[in-house]
Amino acid sequence: EATAERSNGGDGDGGPKRASGGSLKVLFNSTGKDSFLTIRSLARSAAAAASHASPTVDLAILTTFDASTRTIAHQETHVDVAVRQAAHLDVTLVGVPLHGRSEKYTDRIARGLRALTAHTGKPIGSLVFGDLHLEHIRGWREDQLGLTGMGFTL
Repeated sequence: EATAERSNGGDGDGGPKRASGGSLKVLFNSTGKDSFLTIRSLARSAAAAASHASPTVDLAILTTFDASTRTIAHQETHVDVAVRQAAHLDVTLVGVPLHGRSEKYTDRIARGLRALTAHTGKPIGSLVFGDLHLEHIRGWREDQLGLTGMGFTL
């Protein structure tokens, strides 16, 4: 079952600060470089928009992982890495365990997003990915999770 948790606070070292209202941007986090660069870009965009050094990003992180091994695909890292990253950034993390082919990926993601909304009390405004420069991945996500799928802006 997907669960969301709020970190107990980061150390304030460069992570985006959370906004108090509005909708969430949900970053699909593989714990890799592209995810890190996306978080950094979101924080910089927020700082430029607000014209101050303490950026505000209404951000949550979603991480999928193999339910039996607790390993995040592609990066081959343990889900605990994502937990530590979320704690460091002081953002909410929702972990979505994948159980092979017993349930569709998009159904699991939808369940995780519902858990996140219930936990935070905020609607999802957009889904954020650090790897949308890869055309085949972008196309699949737009078809499955975008306006024709779950109705979110990518």
